[in-house]
Amino acid sequence: HLMTIQTEPQTTQSAPRETTPSNDIDSLLTNPETKALAQTLANLFKVSIGEAARFAVEEQLGFQRRLSFPQGRESNRHYWERINAIDSSTVPVSEMAAELAELRGMTVDEAMQFALADELEFERRRRDTTTITAIQDRFAKLPEYDDREPDDILYDENGFFK
Repeated sequence: HLMTIQTEPQTTQSAPRETTPSNDIDSLLTNPETKALAQTLANLFKVSIGEAARFAVEEQLGFQRRLSFPQGRESNRHYWERINAIDSSTVPVSEMAAELAELRGMTVDEAMQFALADELEFERRRRDTTTITAIQDRFAKLPEYDDREPDDILYDENGFFK
């Protein structure tokens, strides 16, 4: 679920900014519930709380930007040009969170909480293998009605479908 964006080298570069200033993250994680979500996500990914918050906001912002563009060949071209021009590692999380909040029509704190909760839910579902294991176990218990090889069932002696 990690979104990577390939960007072309830019001819003009601005001065590099610190990627995740702690004061930027701290100002966004004032709500204890939001901070707890960020800490849980950070623990799952084994990264800092700032990196977890940045990742969650980037994912949600990318998704929301895709939703905000009209569909169609011409609009998609402009969308990808805009997305490719964005180097999110230099944008403070507070700016991304503010844009996400504006696009979703909520407060910055609500946007942060939403982004973190959504990423945490996705990651927990991705790591949960109990459902898949239960399905595999159920199919393993089914009786085998045809002991022929799969190719023998599907193809005739000339290699054509039966």
